[in-house]
Amino acid sequence: MTHANLPGPDHLERLFDGMADPLMILAPDWTVLFVNAVSAANMGRERAEILGRKLSDLFPEAEHAEAFAHMRRALA
Repeated sequence: MTHANLPGPDHLERLFDGMADPLMILAPDWTVLFVNAVSAANMGRERAEILGRKLSDLFPEAEHAEAFAHMRRALA
C-alpha cells in the first residue's frame, strides 16, 4: 500500500465514531485530542466541550482516583 492509498483523517474519524466502545485520544499533557460520539455521550457532554481541554479539568474530582494513577503511569 502506498502513502496515497492510506485512509485520511476523515475516514479515521468516521471509523472511530462508528465504534460501539468509547474512545478518547490524549496528548502527553492530558489534552483531549479526539473523543468519539460514544465517549462524549458517556460523559454527558458535547464533543466541543471536551476537545482541547485537559482531562483533569473535565474531571477534577477524579484526578486522585486509582484509575487516573494508572493512566498517569501509562502516559509517562
